Amino acid sequence: MDLGIFFDGLCEPINPGGTACYGYAVYGIGPVGKAVTGCGVFKAGAGMTNNVAEWIALGKALALVRAEKLRPDTVTIYGDSQLVINQLIGDFECNNERLREYRDRCLEHLTELGCVWKAHWIPRDQNVEADHLARAAYVGRIGRLLPERVKG
Repeated sequence: MDLGIFFDGLCEPINPGGTACYGYAVYGIGPVGKAVTGCGVFKAGAGMTNNVAEWIALGKALALVRAEKLRPDTVTIYGDSQLVINQLIGDFECNNERLREYRDRCLEHLTELGCVWKAHWIPRDQNVEADHLARAAYVGRIGRLLPERVKG
């Protein structure tokens, strides 16, 4: 079994210090062509950042895979956060203690799955489903729409 995980996080309306929300889509668990998805609000206030939200999103997706007691052959992770992807694969150091804890928890999940895994950065426009889920979690909590992101 091969799984694909797309994840995204946001911290709005300000970063840092806003409401950290996450979204993920895991392909390969459900019916062919369908994803098992999740989203939610992690926390609001001091210490919340986009980077925290991104790590939470990936951690929640990996925790779901573990909770389902799946034993995939491969897991391919896709995210639009260059920082998270590069810290996960070891190309960037993780100097922030809090982010290092999130990274280490994700690596523990991957080790427990006992599979080959890889992670790839993708542009935001290729991460639409996870982005939509994270934004929906924010809207559900706050009750108003976020402004559309400008491509840049």
